[in-house]
Amino acid sequence: MEAFYPVLALTAAVFLVFGVLSERLRSGVFTAPMLCVAVGGAASALFGLHQHIALENPVVSAVGEVALAIVLFTDASGIDRSRLRGGWRLPARLLGIGLPLTMLAGVAVGLLLLPSLPWVWLAVIAVILAPTDAALGIAVLLNDAVPQRIRDALNVESGLNDGIALPPLMALLAMAATPQSRLTEAEWMLGAIGEIGIGAVIGVLFGWLGGRLVDGAWRRGWIDETFARLVGPGLAILTFTAAHLTDKNGFVAAYAAGLMLAVRSPELRERLHEFGEADGTQFSLFVFLLFGLVMVPMAWPYWDASMVAYALLSLTLVRMVPVGLSLLGTGLDARSVLFVGWSGPRGIASVLYLALVVQQFGVERHTTVFAVIVLTVLLSVVLHGLSAAPLSAAYGRRQSS
Repeated sequence: MEAFYPVLALTAAVFLVFGVLSERLRSGVFTAPMLCVAVGGAASALFGLHQHIALENPVVSAVGEVALAIVLFTDASGIDRSRLRGGWRLPARLLGIGLPLTMLAGVAVGLLLLPSLPWVWLAVIAVILAPTDAALGIAVLLNDAVPQRIRDALNVESGLNDGIALPPLMALLAMAATPQSRLTEAEWMLGAIGEIGIGAVIGVLFGWLGGRLVDGAWRRGWIDETFARLVGPGLAILTFTAAHLTDKNGFVAAYAAGLMLAVRSPELRERLHEFGEADGTQFSLFVFLLFGLVMVPMAWPYWDASMVAYALLSLTLVRMVPVGLSLLGTGLDARSVLFVGWSGPRGIASVLYLALVVQQFGVERHTTVFAVIVLTVLLSVVLHGLSAAPLSAAYGRRQSS
């Protein structure tokens, strides 16, 4: 409890500053995640607050789990299905070809630069760092000069790839926790598949039934717009909890519920997306604050040249080459392919997935895994944050000229 009130004060200050400067932060070079990480890092350096916060603390773990469930649900439910039906080819290539190749490329680079790690942990790193976070490069999505087709593809990719990466991550973590016996390993894998599959079924049922219930209530005028914002987080947490209570994967369930949210009313879907985005932003700001406050100070003593090289390659070639391969035959010019390849920041999903690893395995025996992921996300927060606005403006001018 010693650090509770300072952290609470920092969180309130960050929310206040973001609220006052939200428009400038959304379109400027200095982004909200950069602000949160900087404030957290400065507080840690000046007051040593990170020494009083344990990532394995049940309260911190619970907050992280709830945040991840809401983020997965919000990302999945926020996809514009009408726009996706007309422009599904680019995001389908990025998700179906680019994402798996990015994971494989991450493992390959890890074998070269981090040879002391077992392959299963190299795969864990690669999978955690594969999902992208559009919020870190929000200036790209807000720039009308960037072709709508490109913005839609990046938005759909970032909304869906964190959930797609979740099942292989859960399977890898189950394998990492398995003793060396092959029989036991097979049993763990079957258990993981069952946990993920049934969790998805629970999510589909909750998403469909919950969506129909909410849709019917909206058409009958039972929902006050002021309280409509409670629907998304409520359904996400309910789905997560129901799956968790039955020993199934609540994160997969929350993601599946968001995908299958059966809301037909365009007005209601727009309201839920707006409110979900606002609630998700609050969670994201808090998570990035904790990232700068706790994770970065814990990780930096372990950083070395090989980790820096891995992080830089993860942000560049590990993503850009698979993206280029996935977009062959789409008719996009080289400039557009490079722009899409670079516009893949690592953010909230990577941080929350890392928190799951810490919760299950701790940090002490897996310092390399922890340090590499933290370094990659930190570099992405800075590099993608600084470059999003000027690069999207330059790209938009070139495309319109």
